[in-house]
Amino acid sequence: MEPAKRKVVQRSPAHTVRRLHLPHLPEAAVEADSSVERDFVLIASLYVGIKSIQHQPFILTLGSGSYTPDFLLQFQDQTKAVVEVKPTSEVPKYEVLFAQAKEKLAQHGMLFIVARDTVLRKDSMAERAMKIRRYAKTLCHFQEQERALELVQQHPTGVSIRKLMQARVTKPTLYYLIAHRRLQADEQLNIEDDAIVSLPKPFPLEASHAVCFARWLDA
Repeated sequence: MEPAKRKVVQRSPAHTVRRLHLPHLPEAAVEADSSVERDFVLIASLYVGIKSIQHQPFILTLGSGSYTPDFLLQFQDQTKAVVEVKPTSEVPKYEVLFAQAKEKLAQHGMLFIVARDTVLRKDSMAERAMKIRRYAKTLCHFQEQERALELVQQHPTGVSIRKLMQARVTKPTLYYLIAHRRLQADEQLNIEDDAIVSLPKPFPLEASHAVCFARWLDA
């Protein structure tokens, strides 16, 4: 495994690379090499247990040659996952490569995950993640944030966005709190009026954060 001391992949001048700034995560902007990678980053950044997202983190030497994974995720419990983002139609072509990567990364204590476009974009989840992210830099009154958190705290199993709005909490404030992971939407990131939000739920004791994330993505 070779660390990425410089940019791993040289970008083509005609190739669009998206730089995503995630103010609630403490590292530099995350690069996404495609719209599917962008969707993944937007969704993953809302996952409560994630500590950092790094694009093209290293070069992995395998039996079939070298391989540069798309992302390295580090979680609050210190577990790590390497993620390859692919359209579902392309996954079978890389079956051998991914199997080798999974085995090699396991030796380093890392989980290997293939994130498929059909999961990321199912029922418009990526679109909702993009909408939530727009509010990450919104200026929200501190008092309204605290009132929203107090109201949600009174409902251990969660409360609907509609009920919070009736209590004079605005949607931009709720989206801001979800973007900064102080509130948690459901697994599909639903944010309609009837959707339920809650305080961040604790992780199961028997599973690492990386494993829980893989289950969330059906990986």
